[in-house]
Amino acid sequence: MATTIWREMGMVWLDPGKTLHWKWNNAKYNCVYAFNVSPIAQQQSETMEAEIMRVWRTHSQKTTAAEAEVHYLFKNTSSVGGYAFVFMSEICP
Repeated sequence: MATTIWREMGMVWLDPGKTLHWKWNNAKYNCVYAFNVSPIAQQQSETMEAEIMRVWRTHSQKTTAAEAEVHYLFKNTSSVGGYAFVFMSEICP
């Protein structure tokens, strides 16, 4: 049976149109990762929209061990600034 772990990756301020790159450097080779971003506009009367633009994995072989990372880009697609909460789901066998 698969195990699902949910993590809050952090919170960041996003200006209108800005794209940010983050990574999770403890990725496991046999897991699936999914990301979500939850935007909150600076003013309650405004609406902020954000989206995950791209997700990809990298693998590097070092002399003593291998390392896997999951990278993701997310963007404020609206015309107002605000905070973005980023979440990750890790699904492993």
